[in-house]
Amino acid sequence: MRKKYEQWDKPNQIITYDLIGRQFKTIVAAEETVGDVMPLGNRFAVGFFNYPKLFDIQTGKVIHRWENLKSGSCLGSLGIFDKHPALAFDAGKGRFALADDTEITVIEIL
Repeated sequence: MRKKYEQWDKPNQIITYDLIGRQFKTIVAAEETVGDVMPLGNRFAVGFFNYPKLFDIQTGKVIHRWENLKSGSCLGSLGIFDKHPALAFDAGKGRFALADDTEITVIEIL
């Protein structure tokens, strides 16, 4: 069974999946490791490996980085991760929040 998933089981890929059609729509090589993902419409997504990054999901390019915010080393919801900071997604409003020991930072993208 493992062989079936080897094509997309990589941390540097952005994958879109059609839930209704039950098939992969796109598999794009990402410029950097993605980690947990928050989708933003049909064109962008935020990846949270080490620090948040805004990705163009059609090209895999990083559009913006928030290197001052540490978001942990989780490789995705099905992957292996270390201690993960408190993280909240609000994809509908294009924002996310990260908490550390002293503050909560909210980033609004859209």
